[in-house]
Amino acid sequence: MKALTLQRIEIFKMIYETGSITEAARRLGLAQPTVSRHLSYFEKALKLKLFTNERGRIKPTWEAHRLFRECDGMFERLRHIELTVNDLQRGENETFRIMVASTMANMPILANALQRVWSHRPQLKVVVDIGSSHAQVQALREGLVDLGIAGPVAMHPDIRVNVVSKIPVVALVPADHELAGKPSLSFHDFEGRSTVLLANTGPIGELIEQQFETLAVTPDVRVQVMAPTLIPSFSKSLRCCALIDSMTARFMAPQLGLLIKPVEPSLTFNIHTLRRQDSPDRQIFELFANALHAEVAPIS
Repeated sequence: MKALTLQRIEIFKMIYETGSITEAARRLGLAQPTVSRHLSYFEKALKLKLFTNERGRIKPTWEAHRLFRECDGMFERLRHIELTVNDLQRGENETFRIMVASTMANMPILANALQRVWSHRPQLKVVVDIGSSHAQVQALREGLVDLGIAGPVAMHPDIRVNVVSKIPVVALVPADHELAGKPSLSFHDFEGRSTVLLANTGPIGELIEQQFETLAVTPDVRVQVMAPTLIPSFSKSLRCCALIDSMTARFMAPQLGLLIKPVEPSLTFNIHTLRRQDSPDRQIFELFANALHAEVAPIS
């Protein structure tokens, strides 16, 4: 029935509770003629007389008493819904579980992204775990986390993968190194030179190794490490050039006095978010992806 709109029921309820069209209009923030008009339309549509005017006083009819009893329960439910919406908007009683690659967990990028999210969801609770892309896929499948954050990742039919940003590979060069004066480094500059690299057991290390193989360049690899965060200290101590992602370089190289150089030809990889294909859309996914992109974009 078109007459039974929430607005008209709310107006009816307010008139019933206050016993006054004027007071009902004031509490609802509406003009008095608007309230009177809605009440008139409501009564005509229902073919019921809901109020009588006795010497200037509004008095509910028997029909109004019965209708109010039905509406009162509905408005209790509506108030509960409004509270739930408010909780959703603030992140109240909501927990967001993230698993992130160890490299990013050790940088301020993640914390800064969460600060951006908290500006929209101030009461959101966040649980952060660390794991490889493989571990993230398994945790998502088992329902242990809501979102994964990883670099290069294998495709799985049950996992939704979205690109957040592209990250370039850069070179680290000690300030007193013979290549320090060059504005950029070529992969060919590493031919026969002492170098620190990521192990090829990881996707980024494998990407760098493939580039060397494609260009037929053979660096003198003195140290291979499993984690990017180990590279800057080895580069500094051994006075070796190194190849590393721009995020790690940005946050670790300056304090060690290492120079950051672009590499030619350019080599990039993607930062992804991962979630289950069957998980319903959730606004926090988009909020977090946008916040992460805002933090990564300036250094990509």
